[in-house]
Parts: sequence; C-alpha cells; structure tokens
Amino acid sequence: MKLQELKNLIREEVKKTLYEETSGIIIKSTQGKILFTSKTAKSIKDAVEEAVEQGANLSNADLSNADLSNADLSDADLRSADLRDTNLSDADLSDANLSGAYLVGADLRGADLRDADLSNADLSDANLSDADLSDAKLRYANLSYANLSGAYLVGADLRGADLRDANLSDVNLSYADLSSADLSDADLSDAILSGADLRGADFKDTNFNNANFKDAKFNYNELQKAINVPSSIKK
Repeated sequence: MKLQELKNLIREEVKKTLYEETSGIIIKSTQGKILFTSKTAKSIKDAVEEAVEQGANLSNADLSNADLSNADLSDADLRSADLRDTNLSDADLSDANLSGAYLVGADLRGADLRDADLSNADLSDANLSDADLSDAKLRYANLSYANLSGAYLVGADLRGADLRDANLSDVNLSYADLSSADLSDADLSDAILSGADLRGADFKDTNFNNANFKDAKFNYNELQKAINVPSSIKK
C-alpha cells in the first residue's frame, strides 16, 4: 500500500471514530453500514422508535441482544434484521416487515404481530407465548416458510395466520388458538398441541409425526388431509 493511500485510510478511520463518538446513538447494519443516527435518543430503544417513526429503512439492522420491550415498532422495515436474543416483549410490531429476520431466541412474549410479515424469518427457540398473530380486523401474520423450530408459543393467538411450509417441529403450542390458520405443508413433527384450538385450520399435507394432540380441538375430517397423523387420534 502506498504512503498516501495509508494516510487516506487512517484519515477516514479517524473521521469515522469521531463521528461515532459525537453523533449520539447509531444504528448499524450487520455489515457495519450506518443506517440511522439519533442525536437525542437516550437508549437504543428510543433510537429505534425514532427511526421507525421517521420511516427509516432498518433492513439488515444489527439489533441483537437489544432491549426493545414495549417499543412501538408498527410498520417498521426490519427485513433480514439481526434480532437474535432481542427483548421484544409486549412490543407493537403490527404491520412490521420482518421477512427474513433473524429472531433466534428472541423474547416476543405478548408482542402484537398482527399483519406482520415474518415470511422466511428464523424464530427458532423464540418465546412467543401470548403473542397476538391473529386475523382480527382481517389482519393476520405471515409466517410462511418461517423457522419456528423449538419456539415457545403457549397461548399464542394465531387465528387465521399464514403458516404454510413453516417449520414448527418441536414447537410448544399448548392452548394456542390456531383456528382457521393455514398450516398446509407445515412441519409440526413432535409439536405439543395440547389444548390448542385447530378448528377450521388447513391441514393439507401438514406433517404431524409424533405430535401431541392431548385435549386439542380439531375437525377430524380436515385432519385427514394431513400426513403422519398419530394413530392414537384416528377413529
């Protein structure tokens, strides 16, 4: 490397460091690109809410391990964002675009995810207990092709949710409301469905291998469209 090139590189690094030290809270992408800067926010939560309010593009944002509990993130653009182990409990994520987002181990207890786009998102081992993913007012969450393996969805409201081709293996859906949900081609092998409401759901080619249906509510005739249905619940 030539001397002038080295000087230019050092100069840019110094400028970048000074910018980061004097410009408040910065939200960066997973590649280190600056996506948004807040000069007034007191926390990362405040900065993210400010960014969302201003319609900033937070796709690919690195928000892993952040505390965003109770945050207002409705209509947020969080496509492919890194939200692993992030606290999103009781957050408003209605109408948010989370397609392709990395939500492994995220805390989404009580979150409002109505009409959120979670297609192709990785929600493995996430906690979505009591989360609202329902179709209230014709709004429903898009979880098609999402990875929810090992997720905790006890008591979750998934009425009318789009779960086509989703990976729900080993998921805990005890007492969840899945009525009228689209579960076609979804993998629910080893899923816990005890007490869940599955009435009106689309089970076309749904894989229920070794699933636990104890006290679950379902339409027997509709269930015949599924595959690997446990023999214990057959007529």
